[in-house]
Amino acid sequence: MGYWDPYVEGEEALNDYSNLLRKVSKKELNKTSFRLGLLIYCHSIEMSAPYDILLNLIRCINGQPYKFMPYFHLIRKRKKDPFHWIMPSPHSKIEFLNKQALKVGEGKNS
Repeated sequence: MGYWDPYVEGEEALNDYSNLLRKVSKKELNKTSFRLGLLIYCHSIEMSAPYDILLNLIRCINGQPYKFMPYFHLIRKRKKDPFHWIMPSPHSKIEFLNKQALKVGEGKNS
């Protein structure tokens, strides 16, 4: 214990939630089924691991080194409270990720 790997924990959490959803859904579709489905969706969209992995792969294609927090530059700080950070949204990560992918010829122009 004591070691926390967000990549492993994210995968294990999604597996746990999916197993619960399968058990609940075997009986019937109900509010619990929909709540678990929504939890799985939200967790998978909001977790940082997939976005971090994709951006670091693009960085590797571009000959750049791995970054522990590749979206650090997107973090916003409140002017009145320097200790309050607003983490980047999935939307802002995807926009930045797409721009970087286009630079290395790995994205699509929309």
